Amino acid sequence: SAVRPRGARAFAPLRACRIPVESAAAAGSRRQQRRRGADHRRTAAAAGADATVAAVKAAGLAYTGTRTQTDKKSPWYTITGVSKGGKSYNIAWLGCSYSTNGIPDRKGQVLMCYKQRALVLSTIKSLAARKDIAAVILAPHWGNEYRHRPNRRQVSLARAALNAGATAVIGTHPHVIQPMER
Repeated sequence: SAVRPRGARAFAPLRACRIPVESAAAAGSRRQQRRRGADHRRTAAAAGADATVAAVKAAGLAYTGTRTQTDKKSPWYTITGVSKGGKSYNIAWLGCSYSTNGIPDRKGQVLMCYKQRALVLSTIKSLAARKDIAAVILAPHWGNEYRHRPNRRQVSLARAALNAGATAVIGTHPHVIQPMER
């Protein structure tokens, strides 16, 4: 069973979108493929990131913040369309990560929230300035696990992202709900 910090509540596991194993054949054994998730896309280093991107693409899903070894020119962001009230809108999504779980990112495949802060903020600013973009969402993978309050670095980057033009910052990683600010 999993070890939780004192005071942390146990929640039923949330089922993430399952990517078909067949679409990630290069990622290792079938069991490894089933167990690999977005939180640990770097576990198998560059090949693991490549296999994850291939699987996500094969499943028809959008992704952001990670690139393949050979695709250095693709943007870090993705744009998704949404329709409401007979109108269509484009939403830009930008993901970044606070770390790669101690595995060196020698191929530059992951956008790093803090190490590449200037790039994160300039990307948000350029997306927010585009007339074809209705909203810019920053989705950073950050924070201290099982802490109900964001750390100073999270707060600083979130505020800077909002000042750069992000519509919202939706943080991921701590495994517990953290507060929302308006």
